[in-house]
Amino acid sequence: MSKSSIVRSVLKAGIFGKPSRDRRPSAFSSSAIVLSPMSFIFLGLDLANGTLSSFRLLCGFCTLVFTLLIGVFWNKNVKFGKICALGDALACIGAAGPYLFNDPASSLTVITAVILLVNAVLHYDTVGEAGKNRFSGGRQYHDRELEHIAGAVWGFVGLFLVTWFVCGLDNDLGVSLCAFGGLLCQAVFYRWSILEIRSMIPRICILACFIALCLSLIPSGTWLTIIAISFTIFVDLFYVNSYGNVTVREEFSVDFFLNRPARILIFTFVILCTIGSVLLYLPFAGTGKEISFIDAAFMAVSSSCVTGLTVLDVDSDFSHYGKAVILVLIQLGGLGVMSTASLAMQAMGQRLSLRHEKILADSIDADSSPDLMRSFYLIIAYIFVTEAIGAVVFILFFFIAEGYPFIVAFDKGLFLAVSAFCNAGMVPLPGNLEAYTHTPLVLYMVAALVLMGGMSPVTFLAIPMLLRRRHVSLSSYLALATGAIIITIGTVSYLALEWNGLFANLDLFDKINNAFFFAAASRTAGFNSMDVGGMGGLTSIVASVLMIIGGSPGGMAGGIKTAAVAIIFLVFWSEVFQKREVVCHRRTVPAEAVRRAVTIVVAFGLILTITIAALLSTQNLPVKILIFEAFSALGTVGWSLGATSQLNEIGKIIVMLAMFCGRIGPITIFSTMTAYKPVQREVHYPQERISLT
Repeated sequence: MSKSSIVRSVLKAGIFGKPSRDRRPSAFSSSAIVLSPMSFIFLGLDLANGTLSSFRLLCGFCTLVFTLLIGVFWNKNVKFGKICALGDALACIGAAGPYLFNDPASSLTVITAVILLVNAVLHYDTVGEAGKNRFSGGRQYHDRELEHIAGAVWGFVGLFLVTWFVCGLDNDLGVSLCAFGGLLCQAVFYRWSILEIRSMIPRICILACFIALCLSLIPSGTWLTIIAISFTIFVDLFYVNSYGNVTVREEFSVDFFLNRPARILIFTFVILCTIGSVLLYLPFAGTGKEISFIDAAFMAVSSSCVTGLTVLDVDSDFSHYGKAVILVLIQLGGLGVMSTASLAMQAMGQRLSLRHEKILADSIDADSSPDLMRSFYLIIAYIFVTEAIGAVVFILFFFIAEGYPFIVAFDKGLFLAVSAFCNAGMVPLPGNLEAYTHTPLVLYMVAALVLMGGMSPVTFLAIPMLLRRRHVSLSSYLALATGAIIITIGTVSYLALEWNGLFANLDLFDKINNAFFFAAASRTAGFNSMDVGGMGGLTSIVASVLMIIGGSPGGMAGGIKTAAVAIIFLVFWSEVFQKREVVCHRRTVPAEAVRRAVTIVVAFGLILTITIAALLSTQNLPVKILIFEAFSALGTVGWSLGATSQLNEIGKIIVMLAMFCGRIGPITIFSTMTAYKPVQREVHYPQERISLT
């Protein structure tokens, strides 16, 4: 070969190698576009501190240039994109250097992330047989598009985390730049929705996020921008993981949501919380005092998620209209979205599909059968009859014993009955129920409603059969037995630990009454007959454990649930005594139930850890009360050691997210985020022993 032909071959191939055969955008190009505002975050910190130097300015400028080059040229020439990515990583570390050196934890996190990113970049290849096999035709094209939009979303998530941990969420410039990155991410998403999805639903949601981010950039408070960013990340992650579960150009129709209980559950609760926030923000919802939107949103989320944490006093800060809105939110949130949707469909004359009936059966802890709707109507009747009985008792008590006018007694009695049965913990009375420390009627009636609402109606109706020694389902048996054990342990613990503490000034019967009430309320209700801030340290630990355990499956309570805790204990018991199977009540616990119980516990642990870390990093409050607040919010309990009223806007948003996750269930959140179709493998691999001790 002549020298001229060699030169022509080199020039034709390009200095950096052949262009990629696949010209469609990749994950790196889309994430680079979204991350382009990141360099200005560090420059903004310099401007705020008055320490801008030429070196950091040069590093910031290089970071911006390399990021834009990656976004534009990656899909055209991969090798050139890799060189730009390496330069971008070094320039980014140089721009962030002064801040990373002052915080070793952040420095280690960023350097680890950069190393992982560089490793991914170096091993990324779209040329050759692997690239052709992966990205040619049909499903491979679908995978490439999923990679493209996933890169944009995770770039946006990374930008948000950098903003949070490096400059803080109270930095206006950093949060605004993060919102600008979100706008770029939505642009990538909108282009994808036009090319790949026929339905208008994704486009409307993406445009709504885009408009929300634009409006949040108007000077109106950093917390509003953070809410818009969080909502946008939630929607984007939802669509990324949903797209992995559909075929190319599949339409996002109503069935796409109705056939997936996790998605309809999350979206309907989001809608309920949003509508409630707007209704409580209206001027006539308060009693003359202006209610900020963040406080209205906090109260709406707390009511819809039947938690009970409050930043405003229900009795004095809300008008009759505001209390009515809160009461409706509590009832709808406690009744459950699937139950409400089923009632609405039946009222409109729509027949439930078999899949919808299965979903409804799971949501109310019932067996799917031809008589499902008949059983469902009996359960609904049971709920409202129980609430009506409780309301009559409280109305008569407030009217006769307390001397309230009948209208006021009716208002307070109905609110207390619904709130108690739905395990909400809100009361239109000053000081919650602290005025009734010496009133056993109120304490035991509230506790009875809490316990009845904290278990599924199917489980409660199994109590007479269990007392007559008839056979009941293993699910009902575990819920009843575990619930009784926890209530007993809780009562004895509160009585023993607070005998000379919180209960020191009470007589014997009042001590027993309030200890039982605390054991029932701390499970998930959040009512308090005495100031919980006066509890000792060990008592607060007991309360935290009870709060995170929660109620029973199928009920209105939150937490891990008694059945999951019972299964974990049974697994422990079987392993200690070296039994081959997990057995209870002459029944074998299926392996699927064991896996699900472990998953629930791990999911709660992860969300709890994230919530505690977020509160500790953003709130200047004692560690003890912040940890207790995290347990209370995630367990949808409503007890507080005084942190709720001292939270700033960022803290309120974190607690709101924790309450939402606690009501929906962390496993539902993770299931939605990883909702891919299971792959049926024909190959079974050999087992291998793993040492655990």
